[in-house]
Amino acid sequence: KPFNIEQIQIVVSRTIEKRALQKRAEEGEFYRELSQIDGLTEVYNHRFFHQLLEAEVNRSKRYSRPVSVLMLDVDNFKEYNDGNGHPAGDLLLKQMAWILTKSCRDCDYVARYGGDEFSVIFPETDEKEAFMIIKRLKQVIEETHFDKQEILPGNKVTVSMGLASFPKNASDKKNLIECADKALYVAKKRGKNRL
Repeated sequence: KPFNIEQIQIVVSRTIEKRALQKRAEEGEFYRELSQIDGLTEVYNHRFFHQLLEAEVNRSKRYSRPVSVLMLDVDNFKEYNDGNGHPAGDLLLKQMAWILTKSCRDCDYVARYGGDEFSVIFPETDEKEAFMIIKRLKQVIEETHFDKQEILPGNKVTVSMGLASFPKNASDKKNLIECADKALYVAKKRGKNRL
């Protein structure tokens, strides 16, 4: 059967171009995800948390709806990490991220804020509603068995939490984070394992 070399060259050229574009799109998606996700815990990272919170606060202003933020810190994490080793500490952080993700609503954003500290953004949720979710989170964490937790006081992994809501407690994103962080500091200062 006769064939046209020019047609074959065009088909091959278009196929190669299509594959190159698909590869670039896949790489772009990979790098986009890499820029948003914490490599260890696979929840949102610190940088993307700030972007999400900025968007939620702006949406809250526009539609006059509240937004709440939780700052959560694993109590005595340094002792756990030093006593059990860094791989065990990494495993605890992964497990904590999984618990937070599975225990929050689908519309909430869980992020690793840094070290052993996590944040959760509760869109369109006032302080009272957020408090109910957080009480449930705290209970789930208390009921979870973490490997090698016996090294900790009370033989249990506990967390301290700070909660703040916009616009009730803060006037902007920066102030909202500061309020939640101060509340976390107070929880730590008053003996840990509390909100």
